[in-house]
Amino acid sequence: MTPALLVPLAVAAGALVIVWWSYLRRELPVAGRTGLAVLRSISILAIVVLILDPELPDERAARARTILDASPSVSARLADGSLPDVAPLADADPVEPADAAEAVSSAFTARVARAIESGATSVTLVTDGRLRDAVELRALVDRAPVTFDVRDVGGPVVNAGVESITAPAGVRAGDAFDLLVTVVREGAGAPGVVEILLDGEPVASETLPAPASGGLLRTEVRPRVTLPERAGAVRLTARVRVDGDAFADDDARSVLVEVDRERGAIAVVSVVPGWEARFLISTLAEVGGLPVVGFMRVVTADGERFLRTGETPGLVTPEEVARAVEDAALVVRQGDGAVDSLVARALASAPRRVDLGVGIGDVRRTAAEWYVSGELPSSPLAAELAGLRLLGLPPLRRVPESDAPTAAGSPLLLRADGTGDPVPAMLLRETSAGRTVEVPATGWWRWALRPGEPATLYRRLWSGITGWVLAGGRAPESAGIAPRDGVVAPEAPVVWNAAPAADARLEVRWWAWDADDEAAPARVDTVAVDGLGRAVVPGLSEGDWRWATTVLGGEADGRERDGRLVAERWTDDLLVPRDARLDELRSTATPVFAAGRPLRASPWPWLLVVLMLSAEWIVRRRTGLR
Repeated sequence: MTPALLVPLAVAAGALVIVWWSYLRRELPVAGRTGLAVLRSISILAIVVLILDPELPDERAARARTILDASPSVSARLADGSLPDVAPLADADPVEPADAAEAVSSAFTARVARAIESGATSVTLVTDGRLRDAVELRALVDRAPVTFDVRDVGGPVVNAGVESITAPAGVRAGDAFDLLVTVVREGAGAPGVVEILLDGEPVASETLPAPASGGLLRTEVRPRVTLPERAGAVRLTARVRVDGDAFADDDARSVLVEVDRERGAIAVVSVVPGWEARFLISTLAEVGGLPVVGFMRVVTADGERFLRTGETPGLVTPEEVARAVEDAALVVRQGDGAVDSLVARALASAPRRVDLGVGIGDVRRTAAEWYVSGELPSSPLAAELAGLRLLGLPPLRRVPESDAPTAAGSPLLLRADGTGDPVPAMLLRETSAGRTVEVPATGWWRWALRPGEPATLYRRLWSGITGWVLAGGRAPESAGIAPRDGVVAPEAPVVWNAAPAADARLEVRWWAWDADDEAAPARVDTVAVDGLGRAVVPGLSEGDWRWATTVLGGEADGRERDGRLVAERWTDDLLVPRDARLDELRSTATPVFAAGRPLRASPWPWLLVVLMLSAEWIVRRRTGLR
């Protein structure tokens, strides 16, 4: 017997002696005191056993676990026409459970880690080899003290899928433009065809070359499409066809194109290079509730041009930028510098405009760092910023000379190097034509870059600025409400951008796209709008949908808009290449787990202690003992 065992046994023996001496000599001679001593003795012995923590025989301690790849790619027929052989799994080890999202995913690191943490000493992964997280999985297997095996049930397939389809950000009725369609093919075979459908009608096609080998072949095609002479949303679908295609869920993919989309959009024109416009464009796309088109000024050998941002960036002329600015609902000019006269006139005449980083008069102490004052002044944007911590934000640069210590309507005040009199961070102006905001300070993008309250403040600030400017003058009917994506997965929640307002709700009515205009809605959803102008609507079944919205409550109460949304089934699971190094995932590491299960891991000893102590206390009270 080891000394480590003698000590707790000696303590237990002493405790038992004290218990029996106390009950037989010190307590009142009530009936049942012997039973009370027995209850106390059992409690003490159970506690001592828990302290010693012996190991109990446990068949689960050395157990094997199987993880099944249930992603859609496993259902694809192999090149020889057979299906992956998973029949021997009927008598396999217990399968590690997965939630609904994991069950159809080709990422397994989290599931393997969970199996190891649950005590598995051997893990087998049954997969077709199309792993999205192969690097992370190898890192886990290399350091995990378990035996890891891979059963490869996949093989070569014949497949072609549309990886992406992109269209220009702003198009007009009757325009002709090139779509960008990326197709991924696997397996040797005959040439294929990419067909473009406009609202279900074929309008263009491109021939795909035949793969020279069985590997993945990624091909880009640019079919030319001419839009109809009408405004509104049109659905463009790229569909690929090859002989012997083993998988149908990636054969077609759609994109919604808003004809005359730049009418009523937010146009951001960056005159000088920098990070400011890059962060602002993405933020306005999330919180502005309108389409956003960005233009970055560049100088080329052909003269002044603008780089249009978006899914299909490209160089455009100043005339195109001026046209987009004239049609926009809100214009943001970023930077103070020379620009083409046509664009300059369009910017100056915009009734709803934000001038970001544009000087107003002389600039004082340009080298100074300007910190936000802790006080929140009264302004139209005060409700958007209430409750956020203003101190500790990254500093701003370049603030104009201002004789007045404050300016009416400025949502934030700044102090040079954190001291001195406060000056306005921006000037909110309203005229009969519309509202403008002058923001001479720069460096706001640092707020967006820092997670937490700075990023939240940045989003709320620009959400408030956008809403305030659009609310003045003749705001477009489309302002404030739009789904974030025009094409979504079936049954997936639809995220909306809506006008931010307290207690606002969004009512969304749905019809099938080809339903009669007088037909009753197929469904009506009413959801809340959060402080950032976001709403989440339950998912839709697969199909083409027409929607109409009404804002209930807030400043935008009663504002309506309609549009189109597509719920389309598509997956890129078979477009993931098979991992050529599956054998390297196998590991024969020796498990370090004990042969048994520690006693403390069982709930029964703890329950026994609680029951014995509770029973002793109840009997003592009923027999008159303290």
